[in-house]
Amino acid sequence: MYGKIKKFLIIGIMIFAFFYSCGGGSDGLSDEELFGLWWLLNQQNTAAAYCKDISRPADTGEDALYSYQWHLNNSPNDLNLQSVWSSSIKGNNVLVAVVDDGLEISHEDLKSNVLTSANKNFWTTTSGYSSSETDPTPTSSNSHGTSVAGTVGALDNNSVGVRGVAPRVCLAGYNLIARGSYTTTEESTAMTHNSSAVGVSNNSWGPTDYTGELYTSNATWRDAIESGLSTGRDNKGTLYVWAAGNGAISSSTPETDNSNYDGYANYRGVVAVCALLNDGTRAKYSEQGANLWTCGYADKTTYSESLTTTDLTGSSGANSGSSSSNLSDSNYTNQFNGTSAASPTVAGVIALILEKNSALTWRDVKLILAESARKNDSSDSDWTTNSGSKINSSGNYNINHKYGFGAVDADTAVTLASNWTNVASEESAYTYPTDGTEKSVGTTFSDNNSTGVSDSITISGTTIKKIEFIEVYLTATSTIDDMDVRLKNGNGTESVLASYHTCRNSSGTSTTCSSTFSSWRFGTARHLGEDANQTWTLTVSDRNSGNVSGGTFTSWKIKFYGRAQ
Repeated sequence: MYGKIKKFLIIGIMIFAFFYSCGGGSDGLSDEELFGLWWLLNQQNTAAAYCKDISRPADTGEDALYSYQWHLNNSPNDLNLQSVWSSSIKGNNVLVAVVDDGLEISHEDLKSNVLTSANKNFWTTTSGYSSSETDPTPTSSNSHGTSVAGTVGALDNNSVGVRGVAPRVCLAGYNLIARGSYTTTEESTAMTHNSSAVGVSNNSWGPTDYTGELYTSNATWRDAIESGLSTGRDNKGTLYVWAAGNGAISSSTPETDNSNYDGYANYRGVVAVCALLNDGTRAKYSEQGANLWTCGYADKTTYSESLTTTDLTGSSGANSGSSSSNLSDSNYTNQFNGTSAASPTVAGVIALILEKNSALTWRDVKLILAESARKNDSSDSDWTTNSGSKINSSGNYNINHKYGFGAVDADTAVTLASNWTNVASEESAYTYPTDGTEKSVGTTFSDNNSTGVSDSITISGTTIKKIEFIEVYLTATSTIDDMDVRLKNGNGTESVLASYHTCRNSSGTSTTCSSTFSSWRFGTARHLGEDANQTWTLTVSDRNSGNVSGGTFTSWKIKFYGRAQ
């Protein structure tokens, strides 16, 4: 209804503009101004009606492999979907872009949900790929994106295969990473293509795992994300869902990767997703990080069976049909895992939220995810609460460096969305020092000494009384594998931004890290709902002997995002 009202208003403006241009006004409107009004009308129509082109067959029966999809029905350690589906909330009219290595648009369990006109093929002039810009069908070796798409939105009740978390969503495939390398322009295009209509962008990709090194995002990508947040989804913002990374290997001491070493996953504009097992505990590869938002499901405790989802048709892809540990139907696989698998489970839940309440902004959706998240693995010692009050329920936010705010919960999230009042507009970001430079510290810290050195900044007078995200920029000299970096405020909430870890070369052998913290941007979600106006202390220490003899805490700055109330 909202879209129709806007359409009629714009038509009215166009009619007025026509008569005005024909002599009703002193100067009339230029051709460029008239074209601008026409373009606005077209964009609003596109955003409101994009998914209306989808035509689905009548229901024919239970999905053949549904019983294998434990992540959909394994109470209490599942996505809590049953009552949501029973109320016919299945992702209708929400467009999810799968940014990956391709999408088999003719797959029997996906084709009815694929909006062909919304696809993006980046490799039209490359041998082995379609020449059509709207056909991202992959080569025989690229099955990842097809598995992601099935996890989000395989069609339900069609008697074959599996069902997605949001089984009536409309899907688009962008094959950005099909060939491994791509330009910064192509990367940013993948974030903004069809942005007026894209509700959710799933990104199960990132830097090479298991290195322990820092991997920065580029400014063009960050600008594209900011564009999607401000103008995407009819100016309410696209939700960018991001796999947090698989490089932890929690069975080793120390661990290797932290999600905060990934300049994509730790950016404020994404939903960083960690991975859970079928008992609600952390998958061993799932990276920790103060930037984590919520977790989805990805693996069984035995690591012998993962998510069951779509695979390339026939013997191509992950399931050739010849393995006794995989499914006999080779159009599907039960081996899809990693935060790559967890991320689309969350993307699917977001699609359900958006169907229930399409007026939500991207910030509201993130707040709903945080408030509705379930405290999984409740005996884990890292669970604590911050001092930020929840919006629509009592208490403060549960936080954990392994799990963010907890496991995603579709029923609780959709229920919250149904009665949610959008929060106040985002205040201008507040940076200290206010001139944008880093505060000089210049203090040395000794080798293998957990006390380290600290520096404090007291914030007062900012209008941000409800924090939604914090960025910390740090410059320090030492090897990053030895360093521990922690942010703590006057209320006692602490964010571990970096910790002693191991870097590894391409063969997996331990080595000294080559990266340095040179104005490195960390992200933390752990202070959600807290007041920026208090004292913030950053502590830097060296937690290992032998690599270097301590280092210097050179400088830092802090940047707050949030609202007034």
